[in-house]
Amino acid sequence: MNRFFFTLLFTGLASVGVTFLLVETGVIGYWPSFTKESLILLVLSIGIIFRYLYRVRQPELFVSLYLLTMVVKLVAYGAYCYFMIATDQAGSAPNLVFFLLNYILFTALEIVFLYKKTIVDTRG
Repeated sequence: MNRFFFTLLFTGLASVGVTFLLVETGVIGYWPSFTKESLILLVLSIGIIFRYLYRVRQPELFVSLYLLTMVVKLVAYGAYCYFMIATDQAGSAPNLVFFLLNYILFTALEIVFLYKKTIVDTRG
């Protein structure tokens, strides 16, 4: 479990670094205004959800909880994206692209680690 949290934090820092490089090289016009808030929301929510899902031992309960967390995350993240658009309409495109790319990255990371855990639990 510690490897997941280390990887999650490293990926968040790498995301900030890549965004910085893209802004400095001119690929992105300017820094997304909700960078810090988006990263905090994603890292905390995915970290907390992973912690609870990692401790579930019953396969039926795991599937139900995972699907529930997906629905809750999509609703909460949709509300957050609406808030970003309403707050900063001019910078909504870079903010949404940054958020969605990180969401995909962190969700893939969560799935990889949960998959490894479920394979290890079912094999032995």
